[in-house]
Amino acid sequence: LIEWLNSAEVQKVRLETGAAFPTRKGVTSDKLEPLANERAGFYGRIGGTAVLDNVLAPEICIPINIGLQEIGLGLATPAEVAKNVQDAYNRRAKK
Repeated sequence: LIEWLNSAEVQKVRLETGAAFPTRKGVTSDKLEPLANERAGFYGRIGGTAVLDNVLAPEICIPINIGLQEIGLGLATPAEVAKNVQDAYNRRAKK
């Protein structure tokens, strides 16, 4: 099943329906919707999105991760979390 789901045939269908861009090289189609063509161009211009954990120090990421959970649980407001993250950033910047 996994081999079939990763086949060029299935990836072409997923490309044509807008479900996903192929991970295999050489999978193309002439039946793309205009939005799919625009999406392909976008991916060609954008190098990617950084994961915060790879860009920010742990002293900053930990308050972000905890704060997002606290917001979801109703234990903190976005403003409170933003203040905690800013404070963590400021402490880190002073090092």
